[in-house]
Amino acid sequence: MGLKAKAKRAGRFVLSNLGRPVRIEQTLRGGSELLAGRCVLVTGGTSGIGLAAAEACLRAGADIVVTSRSLSRAEEACARLGAHAHPASLDLVDAEGMVTQVDAAYAAAPRPVDALVNNAGVLKGAPFGRTSVEDFDEVVSTNLRGTYFLTQEVARRMVAGKVRGNICFVTSSSAYRPATNAYSCTKWALCGLVEGSAKMLSPHGIVVNAVAPGPTATGMLIEGDAGNVMKPNSPIGRYVTPEEIASMVVTLLSDASRSTVGDTVRMCGGSGVVTFDDADATFEL
Repeated sequence: MGLKAKAKRAGRFVLSNLGRPVRIEQTLRGGSELLAGRCVLVTGGTSGIGLAAAEACLRAGADIVVTSRSLSRAEEACARLGAHAHPASLDLVDAEGMVTQVDAAYAAAPRPVDALVNNAGVLKGAPFGRTSVEDFDEVVSTNLRGTYFLTQEVARRMVAGKVRGNICFVTSSSAYRPATNAYSCTKWALCGLVEGSAKMLSPHGIVVNAVAPGPTATGMLIEGDAGNVMKPNSPIGRYVTPEEIASMVVTLLSDASRSTVGDTVRMCGGSGVVTFDDADATFEL
């Protein structure tokens, strides 16, 4: 089945909550052409939100460059994604080699890159009191340091080439609660980078925004029970899906969002504005 046929097919997720089946139907719409003629560089595009973003950009008409620390993983993902997906190796930890890595990623692109999805990251959530120096450095090197210098290099090229482009960060809802581990510290910092880079780059025609997912149904969170995406303490009763995040990423990369600048869209299933531990969230007639 071709990509467009798959895109038009309704994806059905049958879930279980206290023994009662719950059905969520999502129609993946193809042919939107929101990103027709564009070329999108997606970091960490071989699984989870990154892979969903890559698929969504393809459905919207873009060519994509999918990066991974492992070139073979990027090649495998692109073989599944089709002819408009192009693999490249990119290790965010190697910030010193960022120029060379971006050279290689751009060389893999069939046309000038005019959009970046900063998705790659690592999750190591040891509490504050048990965080090791090694784990802290790994998380900061990938999620913040590497993302900072990748964004810097792509922005330099966009400005020099007078590219009217877009950058979308995938941050986290953890940036909106007290930072109690290295991961949430990096996501707090990225929020500042989103706003700062948006202010610096918007005069050059480069739009910067972000999505902040809440708990999302990816292997990073539900690896042990991949079939169960229920989350009873969420207002919507389930995890957010990668496809839902990816749809917003496409919108933020498109001309539909040219006046949305330096903003972060929270996609938390309501958890970003409603909590159950400090407020009565019941509705009574």
